Amino acid sequence: LSAYLLSLELDLELHMVVGRLFQNIETLEKLSRQHPSLHLHYNVSDMASLMKQCDYAVSAAGTTLYELCALGIPSSSISMADNQIPMAETFAQTDTVPYAGDIRVLKNEDMNEILCRISEHLISLLNNSSKRFGQHQKMRQLVDGNGAIKIAEELCKL
Repeated sequence: LSAYLLSLELDLELHMVVGRLFQNIETLEKLSRQHPSLHLHYNVSDMASLMKQCDYAVSAAGTTLYELCALGIPSSSISMADNQIPMAETFAQTDTVPYAGDIRVLKNEDMNEILCRISEHLISLLNNSSKRFGQHQKMRQLVDGNGAIKIAEELCKL
């Protein structure tokens, strides 16, 4: 994904969180050395601070999507496991976070489609600030960051 986004030659700083299970670290580090705009982050302990530095995110469709919504960071989602697909599809159906597809695909054509969906969404947001702000607002309306307070209030009512 990083190599593809870098190939678009957009004026972007890319931040990539590298998880402990990622297997091609040498390839990523080589790419990062070749492209100073690609920043690799390992063992991130304060994800919210890193997210706040970003104007756009591509994320697996796990609980990270809720964090991105709470911060209002326009995003696209991908799935990397079966249990992520329903969440990805729900966020997409609510027009909150578009779903690019399942990256476990085996065919290059399918991966190219996923990459095209991500880049089309990113470019559409880069070219349209009102669309970018619209996604930000939808995300913040879905997750306002006050979930713990709301749960506590409901528990107090019991």
